[in-house]
Amino acid sequence: MKTTIFYENSFGIITQYTGEVLEKTQSAITIKFSPKKAYKFDLKAYSDFLIVCKNKIKPLEVLKSSFNFSFDEKLRNDILFELEKNNNILEYWDGKKFANWN
Repeated sequence: MKTTIFYENSFGIITQYTGEVLEKTQSAITIKFSPKKAYKFDLKAYSDFLIVCKNKIKPLEVLKSSFNFSFDEKLRNDILFELEKNNNILEYWDGKKFANWN
């Protein structure tokens, strides 16, 4: 099932993707972005922020600028706020571990 994924890459840029989670371990996630492309992300090494949504959503207004740096805590909080108000967080990576969001 396709969903929306927010991911901070190793450069500190947060992006919003549509994809399908194929596999998840304690510190890695494999996401299929297209019929022929899937990538495995080592979160412990490269990311402090990842959210897997329960449902696919339209691009968030807070991410419409060309670069969205995660070290701006306000941006992370804005994304979390938008997703929380619609109860749309399935999994959250906090930089150390995955946590089911309740």
